Amino acid sequence: MWGFIGGMITLFIGAAVVYLAIITVDAVINWFRNKQAIVQSDQDNIAFTIKDNMENGRYVVYQGIFNRRTETLLEGQKLESEQIDEQLQSMHAQQPMVVYQ
Repeated sequence: MWGFIGGMITLFIGAAVVYLAIITVDAVINWFRNKQAIVQSDQDNIAFTIKDNMENGRYVVYQGIFNRRTETLLEGQKLESEQIDEQLQSMHAQQPMVVYQ
């Protein structure tokens, strides 16, 4: 699993980095809503987040739309903050990657 997730994270090289006071599930969902046409354009497109903790105590959430058939990251951004809201933390409590339906 970490091999796949590590591979996904490497796709984010060059993606926009957004620094937030707190990473919230609302910010994540709003970004996906703005990209809804991309998600719906192909049944192989999935929306996902990957949460990671940095060594300096900050949080990183990789957010993107990935095509499973072509193995291509279509859109993505990297969110960084010192805080993450409880709902997003809970969603990632059991696994670093969450797929949104």
